Amino acid sequence: MSDDHMRRMFGSLEDLPADADPAFVAQLRRRVVDIARSDPGSPIESSEDSVEEPIMIMLETEKKAHETVAQSRLPRWLLAAAAILLVVGVGVAVLVSRDDDSTTDLAADGGAGAIEFAEEFVLALNSGDVDTVTDLLADDGVFGFGSRNFVRDEIGSFLDFRAATGDRDEVQGCDIVTLEDVNGAIQVRCDLLFTNRWADALDAGQFESTANVRILDGLITSASIGAGADTFGPAVVGPYMDFITSQDPTGDDLNRMFAFRDDGMGILGPQYTYEAIELHARYTDEFEATNSGG
Repeated sequence: MSDDHMRRMFGSLEDLPADADPAFVAQLRRRVVDIARSDPGSPIESSEDSVEEPIMIMLETEKKAHETVAQSRLPRWLLAAAAILLVVGVGVAVLVSRDDDSTTDLAADGGAGAIEFAEEFVLALNSGDVDTVTDLLADDGVFGFGSRNFVRDEIGSFLDFRAATGDRDEVQGCDIVTLEDVNGAIQVRCDLLFTNRWADALDAGQFESTANVRILDGLITSASIGAGADTFGPAVVGPYMDFITSQDPTGDDLNRMFAFRDDGMGILGPQYTYEAIELHARYTDEFEATNSGG
């Protein structure tokens, strides 16, 4: 792609309205940079203009939206009617829409598309890709972990916690539970192997886990994931909490980091405040260092 093409695209980015969605601008800029960094020697079957055109269409779409919708942003441009994914392959950018994946299409071939959809969701959770996770969720979609349900705007804090503790899931396989329920939704269950840095420190291995995903109209309306409390809790969470208590006998940090049942009969799960995540990051480092010697 020539320098002139790149200048035109970056220039168009600068011309976006001042109140343009920052996430839109940032992701679009990353895609343009990705194209700029691509190997100039790669074979490009289409012309340079075909690479630039989808980006220019996106910019014009955003500009027109601001001209016609006063005091509003495109809240989630990937989920809007003009939603796009910018796919770069041998230098070619393509516009596609997530909403094109209707439930009917996903149900074809025994639900093969729905299985891929669910696996994509789990893999996005695994990599901490908040944009993909939220874009796969419906506007009113809910994600559950333990006793906590997260709406789309709260997913970021959950993924921040996973990053701090090194949570990761290995997909073993997914199956269709219900191809179409009474509402036309598809239910998918995935078997996982879960571990994290606490388990690594204890050399505890992996733990069986599951993900349950419900898809309707090409988006996830509800999903849940989590390691079994009967195995992971006693083997890993218990020693981790004991370590925290040994470092802070007052119990203040523990109460900041975990939510407890009102009856005192166990924990509900982690806290997801900024303070709690920072504490989990610190204690996870210390727990790992303490146990690394055996």
